[in-house]
Amino acid sequence: MEGIDVATCGRAFSWGSLAFVALRLLLRGSRPTLVADPASDRQNHIERLQTAVFYIPFVISAIVFETIVFQLFLVVMTVAGISEYLQIVLPETRKGFGPLDILLHVLAAIIGASTFVSFSLATMSLWLGFSVVVFAQLLNIIRLGKVLEVHDVAQMAYYVFGLLWIAWPLAHANVAINTMTVSGQRFGCSLLIICLLSAWAGDASAYYSLSPPPPLSSSLS
Repeated sequence: MEGIDVATCGRAFSWGSLAFVALRLLLRGSRPTLVADPASDRQNHIERLQTAVFYIPFVISAIVFETIVFQLFLVVMTVAGISEYLQIVLPETRKGFGPLDILLHVLAAIIGASTFVSFSLATMSLWLGFSVVVFAQLLNIIRLGKVLEVHDVAQMAYYVFGLLWIAWPLAHANVAINTMTVSGQRFGCSLLIICLLSAWAGDASAYYSLSPPPPLSSSLS
């Protein structure tokens, strides 16, 4: 359009949206929304509408016009994902995160950010994260002067798999942007857009095609 630089507008929208997402996460936190609670049905509708109206245009704009914004957004989402994951597997964290929980958030962010440099650094960060998690947990047990119990081993496993299931896969999105090429042409961005749109469409279709949505299990019904 004459007089309007689409690329500049796209970059401005991307940076502004990233600031909004980060600020919203800091002020409101992140909670898991897995349980099919009729009382939260209206909120679930609002969240899916927000995704359609705001998040999809934001992510596409960031991928197309300002890749660094999308990479930073992935780091933010990694931290949010770890937060929700801990609240699911360790219900006591819903009242607040302890020092080890906060450490896991930091390690996840480091793994995500390390892909800005190289995939090798990301791999080293992952293994370093595993080592730090185990060492910190054992050090905490020694500090408290107690014996190693099943709960402690389970907690270490939860932390390790949090890095492996959330931080590591999300980090690969950055790798896809920078390395997936054919004849010198990058197609990682297009592939990510297709994946994200497919995931959103599948989520929305599954939610609205089942009324009421079934509980995840008998223990959560």
